Amino acid sequence: QRLWETLFSHFGATEAGGIASGPLAALGGAFGAVGYVHPGMRVEAVDPDGQPLPPNSEGILRIRGANVIGGYVGDAAASAAVFRDGWFYCGDIGSVSPEGLLTVSGRDGDFINAGGNKVSPMVVETVLLSLPQVTEAAAFGVPDRMGVVQIWVAIVSATPVDMVILQALCREKLADKAPKFILQVKGLPRNANGKIVRAELIRFAAGRQ
Repeated sequence: QRLWETLFSHFGATEAGGIASGPLAALGGAFGAVGYVHPGMRVEAVDPDGQPLPPNSEGILRIRGANVIGGYVGDAAASAAVFRDGWFYCGDIGSVSPEGLLTVSGRDGDFINAGGNKVSPMVVETVLLSLPQVTEAAAFGVPDRMGVVQIWVAIVSATPVDMVILQALCREKLADKAPKFILQVKGLPRNANGKIVRAELIRFAAGRQ
């Protein structure tokens, strides 16, 4: 308990410096909460058209402040993609509470569009990893024969997993975000930087349908 009280969360970006922070004990245990937005910084969640969303609504995060850079040197294309109308679009998905608590739920390109329901892989993976036997997990979307994207997960476990218990846990914690299919694999494909290569998992799952 005393260790928890001393831990401090900090969220920032190379392009903006520090954005939000706070003691973990003051973040209320909310999933994805990274801290309170710093004075002098503005963070908004917006829709795909750049329109601000109401507080606590999940959307694309954009940031403005005195410390935010204006663009990348010698890379006009990359600058135009993320610096727009005085805002830095950091590529994260999240929300901001009326009190300024910033919550980050995932990266924009990683979300699974399952029949119009956008699901963060991190949300699904966190539930799976709550089982002690599951050491690694990856969620991804695979189109079915009708072209509708279904949520799949691949898990790595140190010992056999009771799939009935795992599926019940997913239904309880995730409701309509629960995976339709669960694969047990020996290891997850990763690139040289250690990032999960979801494209390989999608190709493998598509061949199993």
